[in-house]
This record gives sequence, C-alpha cells and structure tokens, in this order.
Amino acid sequence: MAGFCIRSFPSCLLLCAGLAGAPALAADFDSLLQNSPFGRTTTAAQPSSAAPLEFRGIMVEDGIHYFSVRETASARSFWVTLHDGGAGSFVASEYDAANQRLTVDYQGTQLVLALVTPDHLVAPPASAARPPPPATASARPAAGPSSSPEAEAERLRNIAEEIKRRRALRQQAINNTPPVPQP
Repeated sequence: MAGFCIRSFPSCLLLCAGLAGAPALAADFDSLLQNSPFGRTTTAAQPSSAAPLEFRGIMVEDGIHYFSVRETASARSFWVTLHDGGAGSFVASEYDAANQRLTVDYQGTQLVLALVTPDHLVAPPASAARPPPPATASARPAAGPSSSPEAEAERLRNIAEEIKRRRALRQQAINNTPPVPQP
C-alpha cells in the first residue's frame, strides 16, 4: 500500500480525505432522517373500533352478492359470498339488505356487522360541460336549401378560382418564379 501511495500521491490523498469526511457525512444523513425537509412522518392510524372484523362493501354481479370484509388484526380484506369464507377465518352466513348488515361466523361466535361508512366524502360530480358557443358568421355563407341558384353558382365559381390560384402559387414555388399578385 505504501508503494501505491508513493506512486499515486494525489489518489491516496483523495482517498484519505474521503474517509476522513465519512463520519461527518453520516451525521448529515442522520440529521436528515430526524428532521426531514418533507415533514414529519406519521404512523398509520389504528382502527378505532375493537371489532375484529369490518364490513366494508357490497357488490352484486350476476345475482351473486359479494361482501368485502376486513380483518382488523391482520389488516387484510377479503371478498366473500354467503356461506363461503374465502381465505379468511370467518364465514358470511346471512345478509340483511334493508339494514345493510352482514352476519358472520367468526371463531365460533356470530357477529353482526354494519356497513362501514367512509370517513371522507367523495366530491360531487362535475357539472356537465357547456355546449360550444354558436359559430360566428363566416365570410362565405354555406350553401343550404334557402340559397338561390345564382348564389350557389357564384359560390362554386369562387371556390374554383381559389383552387386555381393556390395551384398556381404551388407551381411557382416549385419553379422558384416570382409569385402572381393576389386579386
């Protein structure tokens, strides 16, 4: 190692300086962990009820009721049907649709679970988009059933002249000739 430092003294000096500053750098990182510039971290809120299960939601598909039940101890949720426990330690035995209550068999006892209401409200739907404003009158009136045959013929003549003019401009641009003045 001594031979290495003698031959490449600047590299050795840089290595020593880096190692000497490592404890200070570690202290800076510890300081950032204790006092984060992004604010304090909060621990996850524990469920307020002491109930081992929560009835979180219901879905009906093809006439089959699916119930979302959460085990508060393991913080896992399951979608189950009546008389089927799925992967949980409970079995849904009865559902009262009028009162939105689910009866489950859990560890040898029957629990009646009410549907949990969310602690936050969903924003109301956005108002319907307004229809676009009516179009303003254009320079060339569109042909319609109320147009006279003379007005329609004039409109078609103007379109044909505009097409000829644009073709001439395009051809002149290709040939690099001076443009023809506009009418």
